[in-house]
Amino acid sequence: NVSAEAVLAFEAKGAVAPGSMLAVSNGIDTERFRSSVAARRALRSKNGVDENTKIIVSIGRLVKQKDYFNLLRAYSFVLKNDICTQLWIIGDGDLKSALVRESAKIGISDHVHFFGIQRNVEDWLNAADIFVLSSEWEGFGLVVAEAMACEKVVVATNAGGVSEVLGDTGFIVPIRDSIALAEALKKALELDPDEARSLGKRARERVVEFYSLDRAVMRWLEIYKNRI
Repeated sequence: NVSAEAVLAFEAKGAVAPGSMLAVSNGIDTERFRSSVAARRALRSKNGVDENTKIIVSIGRLVKQKDYFNLLRAYSFVLKNDICTQLWIIGDGDLKSALVRESAKIGISDHVHFFGIQRNVEDWLNAADIFVLSSEWEGFGLVVAEAMACEKVVVATNAGGVSEVLGDTGFIVPIRDSIALAEALKKALELDPDEARSLGKRARERVVEFYSLDRAVMRWLEIYKNRI
């Protein structure tokens, strides 16, 4: 399975015998996903955003699992104190129309932008200041590791293996708690530039050490060698 947390969950349910399932994390292409000032400037300029505006980005399917309604509620609380922000949502899904209506209903649609499916997600990550994940459940949380590799400040819910991936390099909050998510986003927005850079660099170092493609390959080789 893709995380130690998932392995423990299967064992606790009696789905597998203890010790019969192994955790092998997904591998991140740390050459593709890395900090790029050029990509940041280009995409922000294309969307008419200057450096004084803090961008929060979320990437994923617009489905129940990702709990974007929770994110919209949390962001509405953030806007009460900090209007110089935008929330960019990358992805598509069955709930898009409902989410667009919800953002209008709670009065935040001027600050929330739905960009649909984008293939160059590394550029969107670089254009942002903060990556946020609001999921109710996850396996590994691949996009969290991709954001970390791009040296982003990450705010995420404690879904599946996400806290395992993030470690102490970002902000973890309970699932389905928009108040806690809003507070964490506020703290992330209030970081001074040096603090944000330091946290981002630590996040990338963690991905390179534990979740790179090379590390995943080595893990698979270890498994095969131990079973031949």
